[in-house]
Amino acid sequence: MLSVGRFVISIFAFVVSRRNLISNSDIIIFMTPQDWVALILSIASIFAIVAGGIKWLVKHYLNELKPNSGSSLKDSVNRLEEKTDKLFDLLVEHFKDHNKK
Repeated sequence: MLSVGRFVISIFAFVVSRRNLISNSDIIIFMTPQDWVALILSIASIFAIVAGGIKWLVKHYLNELKPNSGSSLKDSVNRLEEKTDKLFDLLVEHFKDHNKK
């Protein structure tokens, strides 16, 4: 992390001393290979942390969609489907009996 700090300080010093816009070639001059490695590893670690966070969220919050003996959202939907099917069957039987009369 020291090399990244050195990179930031060198960019700041360059801007203050020259007081003009920084071009890409000026940035490359101040970055040593160690600075490039630190920058790449920093970006990679940020992506890894974000990916790990997304994986944790999916694992813990989408767990509600799996049946788990009664208390999950999936189990509630299954119970409602069964009740709806029973009500539909009763309604069909009622109409069949009503049409016979």
